Amino acid sequence: MPEIIRGPVWTLSAPDGWTVRPSKEAPLAAPREEPCIALVAPAGDAALRLFTWYDDRCRSAEEAARMCGETAPQLGCSDVRQVRCGEFAGYTASQLDSRWWRHWWLAAGAVPLCPVYTCDPSVIGRDDAEVDAMLATLRARPLAYELRRMAFRVYDAPARWRFRRNLRARGLNG
Repeated sequence: MPEIIRGPVWTLSAPDGWTVRPSKEAPLAAPREEPCIALVAPAGDAALRLFTWYDDRCRSAEEAARMCGETAPQLGCSDVRQVRCGEFAGYTASQLDSRWWRHWWLAAGAVPLCPVYTCDPSVIGRDDAEVDAMLATLRARPLAYELRRMAFRVYDAPARWRFRRNLRARGLNG
């Protein structure tokens, strides 16, 4: 029986065997990874991470397209294409380095979402059908997003400044 996973501003159905973990405990975590929810594959060697943000970087499918156009070449992504994932729309692309990556830049109305699937190159394609099925069940929680966004803007100005400073330090728009 699929499990309904409630993220901060989204929900999705995860198939049996996929487990939820904090992003730092998931396999193949980046050294300085942003906080997110990670769904770990049954084999334990791959993960789907779902990131969101509460500033004004992406507030529509058009802005998701812009972000994809800016970010995909920097990441070395190939095969950029338009995609619909449940209530979300945007773009997807993939890349291969020491790992296999599938990236999505999505928005549902004003709710942004950036899923990233990563695995070892030896298992490319193994989880694609399950990942695509999970993302097809994505639903936005716009009220939850707006409440979190307001809290981020009003109560966490120092964190927002640090976040933008870190983006600028990485050479990204902030």
